[in-house]
Amino acid sequence: MDTFPNDPLQWKDSDGDSYGDNYYWENMTVEDPLIAGNFITLRDEHGDAFPNEGSQWADRDGDGKGDNPNGSQPDAFPDRFTQNSDPDGDGYGNNVTLGAFQPDDCRTDYGTSWRDSYGCPDIDGDGQSDRNDICPYDKDFWSGSKDQCVITEAEQDEVMGSGDESFSIDPMVILGGAILLLLTALVIIQVAKQSARRKGKVLVSEDEYIDLRTDHNREEEERKKKWVDYYVSQGMHDKAKELGWQDVSELPQWKQYEIEKAAAAETPTMFDLEDL
Repeated sequence: MDTFPNDPLQWKDSDGDSYGDNYYWENMTVEDPLIAGNFITLRDEHGDAFPNEGSQWADRDGDGKGDNPNGSQPDAFPDRFTQNSDPDGDGYGNNVTLGAFQPDDCRTDYGTSWRDSYGCPDIDGDGQSDRNDICPYDKDFWSGSKDQCVITEAEQDEVMGSGDESFSIDPMVILGGAILLLLTALVIIQVAKQSARRKGKVLVSEDEYIDLRTDHNREEEERKKKWVDYYVSQGMHDKAKELGWQDVSELPQWKQYEIEKAAAAETPTMFDLEDL
């Protein structure tokens, strides 16, 4: 029985993917979509390039790997005959033999470098791999002398994240999470109280609930104060101000006077010490 009665060049479909088993093609030259002014040769295909594999049917670069990304053994580079695999997903192929298209020089590490090598880590995004970048944190310089580097270290968040995990999370995220937990606790308490009332019991009294909320708020204030103290000690005043801290030097003169007066009142005098 002819599976393709209206196509004189096709008559059988062994894998049932609607592409005939009689596979043939003509080479065609097209503009390279990645490199301006360059041309590549692809196949103008007819029929099924994989007659016994239902998930694949096209192979326009002719490298033996199917173009369907969701099929069996897909071609990561359907337009590049010399590349077909990219395990680290950085867009550079694992074939490093001579003549291969943009071979990945760091095949097990995701990377975006392209100046000195392809596919290697490039933290500042200037195209030069970190291992050969004279200024690895400054995207404006990648060769020459280290003296020209304006940025010489990673951003503060990156440094804190790599050295002390306890300070790697934004405090606003912590506060937001704490508020969410508090709201969740309030909902649970209300539901439990209603359920207990229906059973003739009182689970939590109003005074106990107020004490619970007061303790929680006190803990939150203490936690926020620790963050403020840390940021001020590190000179990160903008972060401290986000949590409500005020620089005394920026306050009005009368306000500074009140603060100094209050501090002086709290300082014990010689007469106070004699009374002890």
